[in-house]
Amino acid sequence: MFNYGNALIADTTLAIFSLYILRKYFEIFFQKKDNKIVGVFCWALYFTWQLIVGSINIFPAYINVIISIILVSIVSIGVFEGDILQKVVFSVLINAIWMLAEFLVGYGFVLCGIDYMIPKFWGSLFSKLMALILIVCLKKFFHDENIKNLPNKYNFILLMMPIGSMFVVYNIFMISIEINQKKYISASWTSIVIILLLNIVTFKLYLFLSKEKELQKYNTVYAQQLE
Repeated sequence: MFNYGNALIADTTLAIFSLYILRKYFEIFFQKKDNKIVGVFCWALYFTWQLIVGSINIFPAYINVIISIILVSIVSIGVFEGDILQKVVFSVLINAIWMLAEFLVGYGFVLCGIDYMIPKFWGSLFSKLMALILIVCLKKFFHDENIKNLPNKYNFILLMMPIGSMFVVYNIFMISIEINQKKYISASWTSIVIILLLNIVTFKLYLFLSKEKELQKYNTVYAQQLE
């Protein structure tokens, strides 16, 4: 009973920490909606999912990722203002960054001779701390930036980066763990760091494209005024 109570406290703490990280992330790019009832429901849904994932593994990893992307998208759509597809892009991006952070922590355990499945609480905590650090850096990087909506074709193209990253990283991780040789694990760790940086660059690319489209819009209006 005591162990169950400790586990429940740990899972609840991690779930609350996840909500805090997600809120800080979306507040960088979007404004909150006024509808608090919908917001509370969305947060409660995501909180419940975090508790389920933290306590039991009932689905394969890829199913967990898909569900997480869907729920994060629901939170972003229900709680924050903005274009729906744009919020889906940013939802997939944070899931990709979070997943990459988890794999980096997992590799760290393996390189230290620890089974990456055993220190579940510490692995989850360290990956969340890493994600929070990256979000704090993003907040400084995108300070007072006004991100405009992009056409759907650009949003779909930018979705390919995080989705492809998650697929590639998952397979790299499973193959390197299966081989279980430190030189391959070290090389895989370096590869994940590079992929993580590429995903972070996607934010800068989104900002650049949004500014370019906004500039084209103003130039078109200006040209029409001149005519």
